[in-house]
Amino acid sequence: MEEMISITSQDLAEHANLIRKRNEAEFRKDFLLRKGAKEGEEHIIALSKQVEEIEARLAPVEEKLKKVDIITVVPNRAEITALTAEVGQHPKEKLDEALKSKKGEVYELLKKRAAYTKANYENREQIARLVILINSLARKEAQNMKAIVESNASEVVDVSSLAEGQRQDLINTLGRIGVYVYISGGKLNLDKKKLSGPEMISWAGEVQKKVHDVSRGG
Repeated sequence: MEEMISITSQDLAEHANLIRKRNEAEFRKDFLLRKGAKEGEEHIIALSKQVEEIEARLAPVEEKLKKVDIITVVPNRAEITALTAEVGQHPKEKLDEALKSKKGEVYELLKKRAAYTKANYENREQIARLVILINSLARKEAQNMKAIVESNASEVVDVSSLAEGQRQDLINTLGRIGVYVYISGGKLNLDKKKLSGPEMISWAGEVQKKVHDVSRGG
């Protein structure tokens, strides 16, 4: 009998949490080694052990993800990738200097990228929920939805297979991570002008956010 594998939003949120912790521990270890620390020193051994423990916790979740054909999303992936490419053009010594001085062009690149990755980490539960909703769509539509979330692509996504409550849940979840979409006639897009239908569904929080921004500007 074929094994039934279930992936929950809690699994995905925990996966994101562990990935961040592992990356932070590896970054600290690499930084200390570049600054002259030795592999046998106590704090380096502690960081190595921390990475091993995180890898052990990651293993079962990653094994489940490998077995299921699930589409994942990383909000603002296109922007993060572009910033990473720019950062990668500079030697590690210059990156260390930028982090120490907290100024300059390289530091601004690092700060901007960090803002995106921090937001994604803080929104990990919403992103996990979004992944579950997206994978409820047909494969082609899920891929189009991924393009909207990751690079603000102007795709029109057919969400007619979702129940009305799921459509509103999708809009609300997207809105909470800063992606404002509209649904009309069973179609979803970033631009309401590209849609046609008797009723337009949008995120109520977007209106509140605009009013709040205007009041702050005043």
